[in-house]
Amino acid sequence: MAKIHFTKEQIQIMEENALKISSADIGKLIGVSKPVVRRYLLKHGLAPTPEQSIAMRAAKLKGQTTFTAEDDAFITANYLTMPVKAMAKKINRSYCGIMGRLNKLSLVIPPETVEANKLKGQFKEGQVSFNAGLKQTDYMSAEAIEASKPFRFKKGNIPHNTKSDGEITIRADKRGIKYQFIRVSQGVWEPLHRYNWIKKNGEIPESSCIIFKNGNTLNAELDNLELISFQQNMERNTIHRYPEDIKELIRLTHKLNRKIKKVQENGTK
Repeated sequence: MAKIHFTKEQIQIMEENALKISSADIGKLIGVSKPVVRRYLLKHGLAPTPEQSIAMRAAKLKGQTTFTAEDDAFITANYLTMPVKAMAKKINRSYCGIMGRLNKLSLVIPPETVEANKLKGQFKEGQVSFNAGLKQTDYMSAEAIEASKPFRFKKGNIPHNTKSDGEITIRADKRGIKYQFIRVSQGVWEPLHRYNWIKKNGEIPESSCIIFKNGNTLNAELDNLELISFQQNMERNTIHRYPEDIKELIRLTHKLNRKIKKVQENGTK
């Protein structure tokens, strides 16, 4: 795409109106498209925030509203139970239009309702995205694709919340047991207890594992770690370490629990 060279007059108009009118309206004033204006504003830190954009649109529509009494009644009846976007779609209005109308009608959506509506819009387990398996051109116009380019991740871009080497986080396994992990390089994390052991004592044999002496999996200090074989680990965690009478009691308890579970599942005695 050829680089656009703006005149001093065009630059002045963009900078003076960045927070007054929309990018589309600025584009009409200087004879370029909305995406071109938007790119310039983003590059120079002049792009309005979402809140400022909404305020500008509301100001533009002031005194020009086409909301009917039926629209107002629908908004009043549903603003506490329906997300704003859902209301907008239902009565064929824009998101900003609904927000402006809520303000005009002095209707305030409580923060807890806003959060609940956000959850409604989140993907559920097993849900398939509407654009799954489609090319971008199958569900976006050429103008929309062009407008999205300034917001895409660039090659080599690193998210602002990326951890540094040596930083430690806590994660839980499938059983809910928590362990510490240390970042050793970008995208590579190691269990901290294994990392500490290897750093001091060398590689861990394939037939062995590291355990926590006091049972606290968040204490990865060397004096709390012990190297044992898988066989030793199994012996420490099976009922065979107990006297015969205790082992028999454990077996009976497990048998009783299985019986209770079966009754609960079948709903029979």
